[in-house]
Amino acid sequence: MKRQMQTFRGQSEIAVEGHNVKIGRGGIREIEFFAQTQQLIAGGRHPQLRVRPTLEALGVLASSDWITFQARDELAAAYLFLRRVEHRLQMVADEQTHTLPNEVESVERFARFFGYVSRAAFAHDLLRHLNIVQGHYGKLFRRRSDRYREIARCRLQRRSGGRAPARTPRAIRLQEAGHGGANAAALAGRRPTACSGWSRRGTPLSNSFRR
Repeated sequence: MKRQMQTFRGQSEIAVEGHNVKIGRGGIREIEFFAQTQQLIAGGRHPQLRVRPTLEALGVLASSDWITFQARDELAAAYLFLRRVEHRLQMVADEQTHTLPNEVESVERFARFFGYVSRAAFAHDLLRHLNIVQGHYGKLFRRRSDRYREIARCRLQRRSGGRAPARTPRAIRLQEAGHGGANAAALAGRRPTACSGWSRRGTPLSNSFRR
């Protein structure tokens, strides 16, 4: 849904001119979704994750070993930078806006207003933060998709008494859908013993996302 929204609004790529620092690729929303997704998945079993402010959520996720401290630091730095850009944009436009100007000359003026010596210096920092955020965001959902498919397969195998589950239409749909976030959250912290190669005690699902 978010990718469709970005494409519709012309935000399918990271850019400088015309980029929306809130809903665009690598923007504020991706940082918020990064934290909120893991809170939704693990918050039911780990109450300490149920915090609202984004920076506080990133801190708790790191201290609880759900994300690395490097990820926390990079995402927090990007969040603060992009919020500052957002606030300066609104000061210039005197309205609720999150989009950088479309013209290079206008971005040059904005960069100087923001405290940079040139557009190039501003663009360097902006693109660095956007790419870092997009990297963490994309990696999170790629790994979770693979992990949910593994969970679905093992749950089906356990239900069939340890045998490989029949490829019924429903089973296929469950595997292809990744077996939903709510079911994955219920499994966080343990692995079905019916699956070969899974440890008896298991580890939090997020540990695999930290690698």
